[in-house]
Amino acid sequence: MSTASLRHPPPPPRASRRTLLRAAGAAAACLAAPALAQPGAVVKFTVGYPPGGLMDAIARLLAQGLERELRRTVIVENRPGAGARLAASLFKRQPADGTNLMLATDSLMVHAPHVFTRLGFDVFQDFTPVAAVSSFSYVLATGPDPRADSLGALAEWLRRSPDRAAFGHPGAGSAPHFFGLVLGEKFGVPLTAVPYQGGAPLLTALASGGQITFGVNALASDMLEFHRSGRTRIQAVTGDQRSALLPDVPTFGELGYPSVPRGWSALYLPHDAAAEVVSRLNEALQAVLAQQEVRERIAGFGMQTESGSAQRLARLARADYATWKPIIEKSGFKLDS
Repeated sequence: MSTASLRHPPPPPRASRRTLLRAAGAAAACLAAPALAQPGAVVKFTVGYPPGGLMDAIARLLAQGLERELRRTVIVENRPGAGARLAASLFKRQPADGTNLMLATDSLMVHAPHVFTRLGFDVFQDFTPVAAVSSFSYVLATGPDPRADSLGALAEWLRRSPDRAAFGHPGAGSAPHFFGLVLGEKFGVPLTAVPYQGGAPLLTALASGGQITFGVNALASDMLEFHRSGRTRIQAVTGDQRSALLPDVPTFGELGYPSVPRGWSALYLPHDAAAEVVSRLNEALQAVLAQQEVRERIAGFGMQTESGSAQRLARLARADYATWKPIIEKSGFKLDS
């Protein structure tokens, strides 16, 4: 054997480009999401609402599915208070390694920034979108008064009886609150907005008659129940298309009235989450939302299942933020905290 062959051994076989890319991708994922990749890592699912509510029910439904997809324990942590703003303020400080998730709504991510002068977080800087989870319509419902048995009849009756031009909504600063004022402009009558402590008291007042002529609320299971039983009548829904849950009820646009974007819920991570972490959680969430049982459960809540990329959610949030901004500012409604 020559001296040259001893000094210069033959090079090892070259790895294929595909093998190198696969190894690099695996290494990047491990570096970007060390906690999520560790066996036994626990995922905390923050919900800014109390146990037993709608958002809590959706979070627990998703948590069960994510446990199977991620092969990790997923714990739902309820942090109620201040319309989920307290939870968001705490959540933004958590590690963005995939072990901390938050279920948020358009109320928090789109409306609150225009309503509160001191919010405690920046919806676009402090959180990373993962994917939309569900969407729902806002609706106008009338009570038993036969003089308001359609949207057109309601508008005419309000113009003739401006002293009774009042509508109910589930809370000051909510989307139904502002949408009701928008409809009042179209009706040509200044409306008095009557706040209730949630959708259930609003429905009870509406069905009893006398206090309010109509109500604006998010479409949910209790709204559907009252409508189907005849205690109230849903006259129109928001959205470009009719709700699959109410195919016989027209959209506001069909009737020539202004509308607003549909409401939604979505999954978020804290700020600066790595792309690999977002991608893994988005993939897991899409698998959960594709399950028939999950879709049926969400439909039972009066919602429809959403899907799509993190980029789609980011575009949706920014578009809705821009749409609601002039509506809320025109109302002049502001809260400090």
